[in-house]
Amino acid sequence: MKKNHHISQEAYEKALADSAKRVRNPWAVDAVEYDGVKESILMRFPGGVGLALPVSFIDEFAGVKPADLLKVYLSPSGETLCLDEADVHISTHGLIRDVFAQLPKEMLASRFGSIGGSRSSETKKATSAENGKKGGRPKKAVVATAHK
Repeated sequence: MKKNHHISQEAYEKALADSAKRVRNPWAVDAVEYDGVKESILMRFPGGVGLALPVSFIDEFAGVKPADLLKVYLSPSGETLCLDEADVHISTHGLIRDVFAQLPKEMLASRFGSIGGSRSSETKKATSAENGKKGGRPKKAVVATAHK
């Protein structure tokens, strides 16, 4: 027998208020909805950026009726898509990870490499300033090689 896991509106609102006080998970989203015209689940992130995923991409929604998909909602933390009618709870982190797995690896490596390379620590800043006082980055030595 399935247990009913519904909580009261008051408990939900308290959990929502409590979650606002915690450090936000970077995988959390602000809103979710079903777009019946595009047959997609729309997720909106902080800053207004959105992501539309075809329902067919989300295995957990296979066989779920469009009328039921209209009832998809977020957990108070914004980290889980919930659909009580299908007893489905999907991690936003898992969904986003699955999206990235579909993208070309070269594209991801290029983008994430440029983000990592742009990070600047206090040590890097100090070293750069010192090198600047000495005329810039030291030139690489040219090594002569003998050809046979």
